[in-house]
Amino acid sequence: MIIFKRLFYVLTTTLIVLASSCSNDDYMNVIPADCLAVGYADFSSESKGLDAKDILKSALGMDMSEQLGVDFEQKTYFFETNDGLFGLCAKIKDKDELLSKLNLVLLAERSGNKVHEYKDYHFAVIKSSWIAGISDEALLLVGPVINSQYKATEQRMAKWMDADEEKSIVSKPIYQRLDSIKAPVALVAQVKAIPEQMRLPFTIGMPKDADVSQVMLSLTMKIDGDIVDLQGEPFSFNEQVNKALKETASSFRPITEKYVNTLENDAMAALLLNAEGEILLELLRSNKDSQMILAGINTTIDMDNILRCVDGDFMLMLSSLQGQHAEIALGAQLKATQFLKDVGYWKSSCPKGTRIEDVGNNAFKLYDGSSYYYFGVSETNLFYAGTSKDVANLGQQQANNPIDEVLRNKIVGKQLCLFVNIQALADNPDYGEIISSFFKPIFGNAKTLVYHY
Repeated sequence: MIIFKRLFYVLTTTLIVLASSCSNDDYMNVIPADCLAVGYADFSSESKGLDAKDILKSALGMDMSEQLGVDFEQKTYFFETNDGLFGLCAKIKDKDELLSKLNLVLLAERSGNKVHEYKDYHFAVIKSSWIAGISDEALLLVGPVINSQYKATEQRMAKWMDADEEKSIVSKPIYQRLDSIKAPVALVAQVKAIPEQMRLPFTIGMPKDADVSQVMLSLTMKIDGDIVDLQGEPFSFNEQVNKALKETASSFRPITEKYVNTLENDAMAALLLNAEGEILLELLRSNKDSQMILAGINTTIDMDNILRCVDGDFMLMLSSLQGQHAEIALGAQLKATQFLKDVGYWKSSCPKGTRIEDVGNNAFKLYDGSSYYYFGVSETNLFYAGTSKDVANLGQQQANNPIDEVLRNKIVGKQLCLFVNIQALADNPDYGEIISSFFKPIFGNAKTLVYHY
């Protein structure tokens, strides 16, 4: 699914290793003021699992066994522009050494590209889609860029490198928020930087009349063994929106082991939370991203009424992914089951081409004209649903090959958690290449990503 390609592209290149600095040096002034996301990686700190040499070797093809001319004692910045370009900014320690190394990289590429000058800066096209800009203070890497946009992008980068502090990201609230975070790796981003289909976990609680550009995400990251641990906090510079987001976070309760114990170690991803159904329904109704989903489901079954009966743990799991087909399971703890009395009405009022059939005690099969979906209520008052009978049952049984104890402990007790199985996605024939190309250089052999608050 394009959603997941974009999700992991953004998470790995933009949302995870991004930059800030409390230094007075000028090199960060090249970061444009209108960025959607900006963050830092402090390679001089004890950030286990992060290696500047590996990252730049992957990005530029530079063999970091030799000196590069870049000062990794200073923070390295990453950013996303408002039109979707990704950038890296690092402080230069020895400009001549960097230019010499860059020339060797271009020679090895055999692309015919050479380092050239524009205004007072040096530029080079690397790997056909990235442009390196070099000033006296900063190395700026921007991409991906197509051939027809090389010149325009160089001109744009030159303007960024001409800018002083007042015209750069340093003068903006997004940077000031970032500068207040003390961590080896941190990020502040507009949620707008995340693909629309994946924004729901980060926009729950946003007021109806608010714009998604008003919702921000603050992240810190650490690597614990083979787990990338992201601790996040949605917030807003708008006081009213920020208050609503904080109230939402406080309305969620600690996640218990109920669904964590059902997670198989080869599951692709899962979203977990714990909430009272009426509160959850109101939050989803007020959210523009979830309104359309609820409206679509409610044409056949009354999902609103089902959600009103929820009280406790809630899980949405991506079990597997093949091409455009995703196997998805949903599970929720119920406090009541009165919606079962309405199933007869749902059957009789199905839209043309759809139908609902009994497949067991309080168990049903929905046909929407092209696919079957299964849903029902277990003897222990758990609502379940899925894209197949076996997938729907996943949330009702203990995992045969459960996730490890360290990962379990990072989920249990949190208020909201998004779990992504990097290893399973890297092994996927449709998405493995893109996952490996971005995750492996940055996180090495990390197998799992966990976002929580």
